[in-house]
Amino acid sequence: CIKKVLNRPTPKALLKSILRCKGCDSGMISTYTRRKGKEYRYYIPNAVVRKACVSCPLGNIPAGEIESVVFNQCQAIFKSPEMMAQVCKQVHDKNKTVSESEIIDSFKNIGMIWDELYSYEQEKIIRYLIKKVNVSEKGIDLEINVEGIDSLINYSQAQQTKTVWVA
Repeated sequence: CIKKVLNRPTPKALLKSILRCKGCDSGMISTYTRRKGKEYRYYIPNAVVRKACVSCPLGNIPAGEIESVVFNQCQAIFKSPEMMAQVCKQVHDKNKTVSESEIIDSFKNIGMIWDELYSYEQEKIIRYLIKKVNVSEKGIDLEINVEGIDSLINYSQAQQTKTVWVA
């Protein structure tokens, strides 16, 4: 019995601590259920779990769906020339040593390698990019984390310079 608990994989929660229900103004927590050997992950407003909100407009949101919507919106935002110009300006204002091409390359690299990353690496990137995700019946609103973008560029550069030694 103890062995089963220790060997059970922890479900990833990519949007942990940044996903909020706009209807009941509550943070959303990640949870899962297993049926017939298959795991179903979803997010649920914390107010619903505590029974503080009985008429929440959202309820459960499938984790895979909301996570891919958020990531796709991030990619779309950072591919738009207007947004990239704004991001480049804000990052350059904070850190004069980072060039525009380094910023653009960092965002291109994320899209190409996203599916190859471990879940903790994906979480780290999302934390760098996004401050908050507000979910409502009408859709989602992303709050971009400008300070984190500079950190993401540094992280991306560090990952590119790592060398793997093979004996």
